[in-house]
Amino acid sequence: MRVANYWHRASVTVPWGQGTLTRSAWGCSDKSPEAARAHADERARVACGRYLSSEEHRSRAGKPNTEFRDWYDYPDRALPELLVETFLDGGEVAGALTVNRYGATILNTARLAIVDVDLPRDNPGVGGLFRALFGKKKAEASSPRDQRIESVAAWVRAGGGRGARVYETAGGLRHILLGEAMDPCADDTRRVLRGLDADPIYARLCKGQRCYRARLTPKPWRVGMNDPHLNYEKLTSIDPGMKQRVDAWFESYEQASAGFGVCRLVETFGREPSDEITMRLVREHDEATIRGDNARLV
Repeated sequence: MRVANYWHRASVTVPWGQGTLTRSAWGCSDKSPEAARAHADERARVACGRYLSSEEHRSRAGKPNTEFRDWYDYPDRALPELLVETFLDGGEVAGALTVNRYGATILNTARLAIVDVDLPRDNPGVGGLFRALFGKKKAEASSPRDQRIESVAAWVRAGGGRGARVYETAGGLRHILLGEAMDPCADDTRRVLRGLDADPIYARLCKGQRCYRARLTPKPWRVGMNDPHLNYEKLTSIDPGMKQRVDAWFESYEQASAGFGVCRLVETFGREPSDEITMRLVREHDEATIRGDNARLV
């Protein structure tokens, strides 16, 4: 998993034609802030050298004060998120909670395969509209939702000892797959995710982060709040004014999120989680995301 205790963002500026080239990069470390700073400096210097030796820079050479950033939300790079809690299994990190750029808590784990699936919005079409208006009842083909749930059931039946938990979300479904290790970077896993109609952007993110990621708390704009545009520097700032603003935002966010849920459990298939760390991760997910049958999903 690409999580770390400390992060630092560094910028390096070098001469370039008649101007300068600035490259920014994040570095990380589990040891100390100083080690994270050194890692960031090294990555920024390497990025400058790599760009200057590439073909692209030749078409832009000489343009002054050109800056290129290591974008926070690029899915193939480690995300500089605040590490809140880790879940250990025999000394190894089996899962971690982080806070993302809009303030939501994220479960990161390579122990459980977590699959987010988007569903098309309801559109009854002409035939569905006529039946709704005139009350004609006719056997319906299975819905996209039912088809995707059946895909999970088929995956469970195809392998001994497999299990799955299926949740409803605001935009579709979330599956937690149990019973066998699934490396998020492996080609076999990517085929499984495609077979379950996983969101392609989510699948790419999981590969880039070397783990599965599940949002546990609401997106703030879905509970009437603005995107706070947080980053690691704001979340770890020792400036009294910044700390007060961040704390006040999280207090309002927690109040606004009351009564809203992220998931609702709808089906279970096959085996249930049995080992202690798997049960703990599933429990952590469910306690944070499920708010009762009547809670609005956001």
